[in-house]
Amino acid sequence: MELKHGMGEQPGTQVLIHYLLDICTPGEKERVESWMDERPEHVSILQCVARDLRTPSSETVLSGQDTRADLLSRLNENGVSDPVDPSAKRADRAKKLRGKRYRTRVRLAALILISFLSGLGSYYLTWTYMQQEAALAEARVEPGIQQSTVNFGQTATIRFGDGTVVQLNGGSTLQYPETFDADLREVWLKGEAFFTVDNDPERPFVVHTAGVHTQVLGTSFNIKAYENDLSIQVAVVDGKVSVTRDREYSRDSISDNPVLLEQNQWVTYQGLNDARTLVVEQGEGLIDDVIAWKDRVLVFNNKTLAEASRMLERWYGVRILIEDPSLKSEVINGEHHDISLEEVLNSIQFLLDFEYAIEGSVVRIH
Repeated sequence: MELKHGMGEQPGTQVLIHYLLDICTPGEKERVESWMDERPEHVSILQCVARDLRTPSSETVLSGQDTRADLLSRLNENGVSDPVDPSAKRADRAKKLRGKRYRTRVRLAALILISFLSGLGSYYLTWTYMQQEAALAEARVEPGIQQSTVNFGQTATIRFGDGTVVQLNGGSTLQYPETFDADLREVWLKGEAFFTVDNDPERPFVVHTAGVHTQVLGTSFNIKAYENDLSIQVAVVDGKVSVTRDREYSRDSISDNPVLLEQNQWVTYQGLNDARTLVVEQGEGLIDDVIAWKDRVLVFNNKTLAEASRMLERWYGVRILIEDPSLKSEVINGEHHDISLEEVLNSIQFLLDFEYAIEGSVVRIH
């Protein structure tokens, strides 16, 4: 489905970026060029978008002769004269300058040339930033500490020498020492991960997150601690773990009481940074839906559309904007086995009767 734009309405920033990089659809190209012809100020807006794409360190990205030739070829296809042969093109340029559309395209072609040669690398950095916009800020890594970060839309598996295996979900960061201590194994997690810890009574395994730490001897369990979720959940598949609030977050009498979890039990902390609003929920039962992500299965179990959207952002590396606030609280259920984003959205659309549009890495629901 496609969002309709009224006459004179500015195209979205992502559409303008696609146009500058010559990767837009024919419909988007026509819409941008019509908008450009309406007012000279619109050219300035596009110039601002191009300037935002530039970075000094990216000049070497397109320094090859093949890329430069390909770019000039694209510009010539749009009717822009070849700068290396001004005498042969002077007459043709004078003729084409008569039209307002061509004047606009000349300005735009020069803008595209600058943007390609000095800013395409920045575009990809910007694209990566957009995909990871909801991710945690990367922590400073101390000497002797290794770090593994997984972008949204991806997963990764880390294996340690002691036999422990960690599966990282999208948008997650794990820090760990180069070598575990003789009496302690500890790691630091931001995001979500599934741990399968090898049993070693002499060296407990501790996972630190922002607010709690989880200690085990040998077990498998899942920890979900995304910053923008404002909650932390620990769920045990088998074995036993002890979950305790970190001292810096402990300001009340229950702070030092560990929560002991066994097979198919879980605990969720809400409002860890404020003892007055702290909510600790415990439960038990099959937790297959909690760990389904590691097998590429996306499960919505009584999730609101707002919650499901955050899951989709991490799963597919997109940003989802729900433009109708009334839709955010709608509850959905469903299970999807490694299918495309469009297929998932079509399934939810059937339940909630909304429309959506995918514009690059942004999904608009209305």
